[in-house]
Amino acid sequence: MRTTDALSLVAGLALLSTTSVRAQSLNVEQERFPGAKRLKIQAFGRGPAGFWALYQFDNQGHATEEKRYRSRRHLSTTIYTYNRRHQVLRQATTFDINHPNTTHNIYNTYRYNADSSRVLLEVCYTDTDTLYIARFLEFDAANRPTKLTQAHGLGRAPASLTEITYATGQETNRRTDYEPEGATITTVTHQYNDRGHLIQETRSMSPKPAVTFWIDGQGDNQQYDYDYSPRGPWTKQYELIEGKKVLVEKRTFRY
Repeated sequence: MRTTDALSLVAGLALLSTTSVRAQSLNVEQERFPGAKRLKIQAFGRGPAGFWALYQFDNQGHATEEKRYRSRRHLSTTIYTYNRRHQVLRQATTFDINHPNTTHNIYNTYRYNADSSRVLLEVCYTDTDTLYIARFLEFDAANRPTKLTQAHGLGRAPASLTEITYATGQETNRRTDYEPEGATITTVTHQYNDRGHLIQETRSMSPKPAVTFWIDGQGDNQQYDYDYSPRGPWTKQYELIEGKKVLVEKRTFRY
């Protein structure tokens, strides 16, 4: 595959992810729903309307399949494979966003250490090309990654460096992207409630551009609130805008 084709494929997948607004927010490793057979996620708020996703679960509540749609049009299918510790070993996504009559495949595979307590490597590739390789270099006492690099293709020279710090109810990601014209640093801080759900996200860039444009179309600071079901999982997510709750995502479970 030519480099331009690979970049086009990455751009297409990025577009698919971002135009789905918030319809792929399920963290398949951390979010588990015992007893659930299916989950429908509907996206609202910013961006075009009509995006939704459908998840299928195994007997232990881990997502095994994700399908994304816009209205009635099927956009993509992702299949998840896990190891014995229920960590993702491989995810395979099939989509046709670039050319409606041509199907593309993108795969992400993960390598862990001997006891699977730490992820060491992520490789993203297509049927014909390697898109990027992420190497996890340092970890904290809880085996959470604190430093990782990402390189384009099979190259070892890092295109970016991400440093992660953790505090009670908070996680901060500091990503440095290396470009010919200089480095850009993007800092994102997530704050969580007692249930581990995101309640605030703060973002900044350095050097600060004249106009900040985030690829997901959102701003520098977002705050969130939730409605919960009697079974425990949240079913509605709201963004707090000027003191008002605006519905951005709805989850419907089938047990």
